Amino acid sequence: MKRIALALVVCTTTAYADTTIVGHVTDPHGGPVDEATVYITGDAGLETVVKTDKQGGYRATVHRAGAYSVMFAFGSSRSSTKITVGDGGTASVDGMLGAGGEVIEVHDPLKPPVNPKPITDPLVIPKYSDEAVLTDKWTKAWLLLDVSERGEVTRVKFLKRPGLDLDETALKHAFEQKFEPARDEHGRPARSYVVWPVEWPSYWWLQKRFGVMNRLPRWNGMVPLTHLPPCAGSGPLALDSIDPVYRDCSVPDLSKADASERWLTRR
Repeated sequence: MKRIALALVVCTTTAYADTTIVGHVTDPHGGPVDEATVYITGDAGLETVVKTDKQGGYRATVHRAGAYSVMFAFGSSRSSTKITVGDGGTASVDGMLGAGGEVIEVHDPLKPPVNPKPITDPLVIPKYSDEAVLTDKWTKAWLLLDVSERGEVTRVKFLKRPGLDLDETALKHAFEQKFEPARDEHGRPARSYVVWPVEWPSYWWLQKRFGVMNRLPRWNGMVPLTHLPPCAGSGPLALDSIDPVYRDCSVPDLSKADASERWLTRR
């Protein structure tokens, strides 16, 4: 079982009341599963990871209302479910684990004492492909970056591929990222893993709204969330809208941190 620490680079500007998610993890016979790992992922990526106690119970905190994916893992077994929570209060979701495939387990602490910090601009948009421009689709890649003690990206694994002939562009862009390295409890540079998004908004939406095609706006700061297109799958597309496009609101699929996607090295 490989143990890794993940650091998720996400910027937020709005405060919300914390919500507590609680539940129990059991085996197929109803017995408690001690030391199972519970991953909770929201629209901004990985929110938190907690362990179950001897009674199979767990308690986790998320910092905003919305939809979350909850994945339960123990040894080679995993299962997942979804939950929508309100702002504040407590929500409950239980899980059951049986036999399953290989999984990489993320152990506490989730983050190193000092997280890696991006040096390159995380809002840069890589070059659009012809297909992305012609189809005018909004897409996003999620990647797992293996960041060395020198702050260099040494390996990359896709958690979500962007499609639209942008896979190679996303890969090249990921290897171009530079970080101030993470530091361990003794202040020494440390290797770390970073969950990293690369986003291409609808080409013509971005041009019409901002006239700049190489940099993302700050959604929660410069751009009110109410001015953004709806998320894909949220309902029928309003063709008479000023923004007749869907936004890619996807989250990283952490199950692909295991053997289902291979590590890629710089070419």
